[in-house]
Amino acid sequence: MARHRWMRFSVATLLFVVFCFAGFFAGYRTGVRFLQDDVSMDVRTYSVDDLLTGTDEERRMSQVRGIIAEITETINPSNWEEVGGEGFIVTMGGTEKPFGAPDHLKVVALGKDQQQIRKLLAELRRRKESEGDEFRLREIELTPAGSPPLGGTGTF
Repeated sequence: MARHRWMRFSVATLLFVVFCFAGFFAGYRTGVRFLQDDVSMDVRTYSVDDLLTGTDEERRMSQVRGIIAEITETINPSNWEEVGGEGFIVTMGGTEKPFGAPDHLKVVALGKDQQQIRKLLAELRRRKESEGDEFRLREIELTPAGSPPLGGTGTF
């Protein structure tokens, strides 16, 4: 009888130890994933065609530059290439008009910054929907030298 009592105690102890290790490793994995979001660069492509107004290519390009400026000035401003950071934004033409005005942004930024960019673009879309024809994006013209004011806005 005493022998069976010892076996029950050891099985319970063994299960307890196994569950402790499982919890530790699950917590470790979750913590590492959150840490990676904070320190690893992520590449995402965002369509901004629905935010652009008008059909004039030059106006649409200046609106795209305005969206880029909005992103780089409001979301982690010290992390962008123009100020010595690692993040950058490249404009891309859409699949239907690859050589026209860009309507996609390829963004290389931290994972947490990508989440904020999605929120910012969603907010711009909500504003456009609520304001209708009154909706205006910030427009940035080319600098006198003919290059965009932001270093990472060349066509990709």
